[in-house]
Amino acid sequence: MKFFASLQQRLGFTHNEVKVVLFLSAMFLVGLGIRWYEAATEKDTTLPFDYTSSDSEFVARSQALASLTPSTPATGAVTPASHRKPALKEGGINVNSASAAELVQLPGIGASYAERIVAYRNEHGPFETVNELEHVKGIGKKRLEQIRPFLTVGETRKDSTHGNSKSR
Repeated sequence: MKFFASLQQRLGFTHNEVKVVLFLSAMFLVGLGIRWYEAATEKDTTLPFDYTSSDSEFVARSQALASLTPSTPATGAVTPASHRKPALKEGGINVNSASAAELVQLPGIGASYAERIVAYRNEHGPFETVNELEHVKGIGKKRLEQIRPFLTVGETRKDSTHGNSKSR
């Protein structure tokens, strides 16, 4: 006990602080002892696993997917042909006469947005400007700027020389 009393005097600890330091030191030593015991008695309990079957399945699926898509986008992501949207020309879709299937071709427009556009058009009448699409729920300025180049309003007529539809 004289050791603890001299330690208490030299370090300036109170009686309770000395108890806490001793408790923490004892717990540290117990933890080291447990760790040493576990390391000494550790047995290899891992089971060997053969990954060759799952690897060959991955290779087969990758090759099948690569054969379906002849070219991959610049991002490196593979997009199945059924999910690609066809290339659109500027002003190619008339919002006043386009069906939901045609509107789905627009970038960022899925089936639900296309249905909303058609429902809004049926309820409020034809659009006078492309900007009126902002009144459709979910179409904001960013999405409108994304699809604006591909849209037109008004009636379409056939151009007699080329057979292309043009907007007035």
